[in-house]
Amino acid sequence: MPVWGWILLGAAALLLLFVFTVAALVVRYLTHQPRDTREAAEAKEIERGNLMAGELDALPLQEFTVKGFDGLTLRCAWLRCGKETKRAAVIVHGFGSRYEHVLKYAKLYTARGYDALLFDHRHCGESEGSKTTMGYLERRDLAQLIALARADKGEGAFVGIHGESMGGATVLLAACMEEPPDFVVADCPYADLTEETKYDLRYECHLPAWPFVPATSLIMRLCAGFFLKDVSPLREIESHGGLPDVPILFVHGTEDKLIPCAASKALYAAKQGKKALFIVEGAEHARSIVRARPKYAETVYAFLNEFTQEP
Repeated sequence: MPVWGWILLGAAALLLLFVFTVAALVVRYLTHQPRDTREAAEAKEIERGNLMAGELDALPLQEFTVKGFDGLTLRCAWLRCGKETKRAAVIVHGFGSRYEHVLKYAKLYTARGYDALLFDHRHCGESEGSKTTMGYLERRDLAQLIALARADKGEGAFVGIHGESMGGATVLLAACMEEPPDFVVADCPYADLTEETKYDLRYECHLPAWPFVPATSLIMRLCAGFFLKDVSPLREIESHGGLPDVPILFVHGTEDKLIPCAASKALYAAKQGKKALFIVEGAEHARSIVRARPKYAETVYAFLNEFTQEP
């Protein structure tokens, strides 16, 4: 082989090594986010105005654990509304987070007469698990929590789900499974994990989708058991005919640089039947409730009034 041939072969090998190194780092980031501590979560939520100093310790949280569908122990808690009720809302936190981060949503529901059920995702907070799967397995854990909430409420149970970021995608995926919830609120969800990975590579790493996304998807399958295309709330909603019978409220901030507002607009367009869209001007990722707190509560309650039959 001539010298130039060896040079080209070496360059191709280096390029391939670079592509798969980047892909491996992306997969590592997505599946092995460091766990947030209770103290760090509390400090962040106090800073954001979602908790008052000392409030977390004062909340009457009833902590317990359950086994996930594959035997992992998940940390959970009830925040009760203080009266007998057939209503419950399962609150679902986001990527690398824990349930203390979504108490802000739980309090909306307890004020409405719901009991709120919170939990730490697998590989988050104090739950077991060696990796995050971006909603792929988390939706099955959530399905179990929905069933648990219904069992707690008994005959006539009315159970909704409210998720943020990765939790927003997870609640949409769970809504497309058997035994869907009575309503869904999805705050700043991604519509499709492949498209979200393309977006992150382009705007965070300044890299093109090809060949990095296919390489990332392959390594994700080898390391976590699923391809990027297997996590797509948008495709799931479309494949269920627009999911017309499950009321869904989509929420997103216009200044979200992590998951663009266009994701919720695409999901809203695909959803048929009972739906609402709340766009919060100027809100960054997962900050819609901080940016427009009174309007956020008003919008959730108006959605429940219009599209659900609360007991």
